[in-house]
Amino acid sequence: MQQLVTEGLVLTGVAGACGLPIAVWVSRLTEAAQPVPLVAQAYAILDWRVLGFAMALAVLTGTAFGVFPALIVARLHPSADIVRPHSGPVGPSPQRLRETLVAIQVALALVLLAGSLSMARAFVSILRTDLGFRTENVVTMSVSLTGTRYDTSGIAGGQYCRDVLERLRAGPGVVCAGAVDGLPLAVKGFGGTSYAVEGGTDVRLAMVVSASHDYFRTLGTEVLFGREFAPSDGLAPEPVAVVNERFATTSGLGGAIVGRRITAGWGGKPRTVVGVTRGLRYAGPTYSGTEQVFVPIESRASGTVWFVARVKGDPGGHVAAYRDAVRSVDRQVGVFSVMTLDDRLSKALVSPRFYTTVALFFGVFALLLAGVGVFGVVSYAVAQRTHEIGVRIALGGAPHTVRRYVFVRALAPVMAGACLGVAGSVAVGGVLEHLVAGAARTGAGMAAAAAALLVLTAAAAIGAATRRVLHLQPMDVLRAE
Repeated sequence: MQQLVTEGLVLTGVAGACGLPIAVWVSRLTEAAQPVPLVAQAYAILDWRVLGFAMALAVLTGTAFGVFPALIVARLHPSADIVRPHSGPVGPSPQRLRETLVAIQVALALVLLAGSLSMARAFVSILRTDLGFRTENVVTMSVSLTGTRYDTSGIAGGQYCRDVLERLRAGPGVVCAGAVDGLPLAVKGFGGTSYAVEGGTDVRLAMVVSASHDYFRTLGTEVLFGREFAPSDGLAPEPVAVVNERFATTSGLGGAIVGRRITAGWGGKPRTVVGVTRGLRYAGPTYSGTEQVFVPIESRASGTVWFVARVKGDPGGHVAAYRDAVRSVDRQVGVFSVMTLDDRLSKALVSPRFYTTVALFFGVFALLLAGVGVFGVVSYAVAQRTHEIGVRIALGGAPHTVRRYVFVRALAPVMAGACLGVAGSVAVGGVLEHLVAGAARTGAGMAAAAAALLVLTAAAAIGAATRRVLHLQPMDVLRAE
């Protein structure tokens, strides 16, 4: 028993020593690939706690898998087992132990694989989410009117916005341009208020956004009913507003809300709804929308104002020209955060993309380990049963038939582990919701697909391990015995 435990510890110690530089390399690779917003979450693989846990786990593994064979050896009967004239299994216990280990390995690998596939599906679903606007060929930038001569008067700020938009629209390749006090993918929080709806149900809370003429056209947001803002709406004596589809639905009026008046909870003049647009997911595809009310920016421009311009072709070559056009209106107003809307979307997807990539890596790695593990166990089992297989073939058994028999026997624990893995992946699937927003629990369908992939991989490994049966010569086996 001391000999077997020592061998187990030496094997796991050597394997751990070989795995440590690989772990360091993977850690550095991950750190290099880690996006900037997640740099604060960097982990050191050589941290003494991580290294100590890994070493303790290696020692425990070596001890456990050295003790198990030792216990089996202690149960041998010298008169019946040790003097056996041929190699082969010493009893049902080793075979059951190997099958149990294979089943456990397959089950754990399946949990990880199913989780990674679920996260990948969730990320693809995020990419397909309708944002309510189109991000391609749109340049964005912001200015701060705080502390300038436009800060004390919304009218003066509105005139500044009109001047900037006029310069932007004259820029190279600009199709249209607009202004807003909160840009999607850049501003995630908004103040809101309740609204009383004429002839409809009151809306308890809606975010309020100030936008200019052509803002919706610039973002490619569809106007479902009515119209968007006209150039004269900002200074018209009758205040107007545009609401999103969710606001119209909540009010119970739908498209019929066009022409109705809505009144903000803080008081003020009622506003006539002139249009209903598709909802904009301001915080990105991983967040659900809310009720939205858009009002003209010309009469209340202050604080931070965002300008957007839709251009023909790639906007990257003209970004400097657009920034200079904004600066030329008033050099006292600084221009910040010049970026395309596509880049803002990529930035918003940094976290889900990174965690999905990591999960897929571990899923593929688990699949590889399962395949290698099953191949090793089956190869050992075939080697242990060489005498039995040789006798079967010598007595007339076809090699293909014998191989099929061994294949089915080896596949049985894989199938059992797959069943356990499906149940386990469904049970722990809720963990995914904390990594990628919008990720659903691992359902039975996804777990079954992962099980099918894992079983196919295991079947390929078993097929490769049992190939030697086809080339086995029974006379050579019996002569050696």
